[in-house]
Amino acid sequence: MKKLFKLLSVMVLAACLTGANVWAYDLGGNITVFDGAAKSTNSWWGNQNEDQEVEYYDVTDQAWDLEAFYQNDMSLSMVGGYDFKNGYHNTTSGDIFIDVTGDMVYGQNVTNLAGSTQVGTTSNDGNLQVKNVFGYDYVLDMNFAGSTYDIYQIDSTADLKMGYYRQNDTSNAWQYVSGGTLVGTGTFTYTAGQSNTAVGLTGGTHNVVSGIDLSFLAKSIPVDFVTHFTMACGNDNLIG
Repeated sequence: MKKLFKLLSVMVLAACLTGANVWAYDLGGNITVFDGAAKSTNSWWGNQNEDQEVEYYDVTDQAWDLEAFYQNDMSLSMVGGYDFKNGYHNTTSGDIFIDVTGDMVYGQNVTNLAGSTQVGTTSNDGNLQVKNVFGYDYVLDMNFAGSTYDIYQIDSTADLKMGYYRQNDTSNAWQYVSGGTLVGTGTFTYTAGQSNTAVGLTGGTHNVVSGIDLSFLAKSIPVDFVTHFTMACGNDNLIG
């Protein structure tokens, strides 16, 4: 069972541990957790720390690595060797999904979803459209070209898209399509080409999405949350 992170707890912890996780970027605490799908003794496929890790039998390279979610009070940041803004090898970024009720399905458990959703089946590859069977309560519909996002509150009737490859169904979902209620908008900062020291990670070059405002979650009870992101092919899966 994945541990959830309380906003207030993180705020208190940040105030008490002023010397912890202080990098060139003040990204806050690393809230990344194991994505639930590690296999093999290969260090990239078996690593549960997520930094220098991709999904099983996928391409092992820093350019595909989704490394960490960070939280600093009400601000969420996302770091990866992957180029969130421009994508990589024609593979584009997805949206950020958030669960506040503790029932999000991710990792290996995604393949247990049954019915007509196509999730976890042997159907043909493709960015298939499915309902929100993953338990997400919010989605940040990301516009990486303009550094903006729309916030939608969603339920099981919302339409989403899956990653392209069925072997990577553990990384689903990829993008928001439609449904739900628009509850806000926001902006973020994108900074490319950062060093290991700047972000406190390994691998060489890192890209940072920072300044995503989580204050809209204060309207939800409880305020625990889990967040998810992947790219169009599902080569890596980031959970925080």
